[in-house]
Amino acid sequence: MIARPPTSAPPASPQSGSSPPDGTPAARYGMRNAWYRTDTSRGYSHGDGTTRGSVFPDPLIRHDDTGDTMWLEHVRAHDGRGDLFWLMWYDRDGHPRLRNSAIMGPRDLAILLRGLGRSLPDGHVPESDASPVGDNSGSSR
Repeated sequence: MIARPPTSAPPASPQSGSSPPDGTPAARYGMRNAWYRTDTSRGYSHGDGTTRGSVFPDPLIRHDDTGDTMWLEHVRAHDGRGDLFWLMWYDRDGHPRLRNSAIMGPRDLAILLRGLGRSLPDGHVPESDASPVGDNSGSSR
């Protein structure tokens, strides 16, 4: 079971830490922090055609009562590293619910997709023996 974000907490906003150090605000359905950002040059739009970056055309989870959605997103590090992913919660208006990020590389993505019983939209599943991200096959910031 995937934990649901707290509904009483306000969404993360550009003023509360979802922007990179240069202060540029994140787009709707786009998360940015000091290390990573949603890679809006790849993937599908987030349902309403606002911002690309989603691995799938639809959210993994949608809560009808709050409008919160969880997306699997393409991620790019501010230093240019790509081929990274994260799970991101957004409120009904497309503002990130999280201020931090836990990224994964192709190896971790393969494990996640296998656990969800899904493959990428093109039908391909990344190799689970691909190189991990960092020493622990993932990173959290």
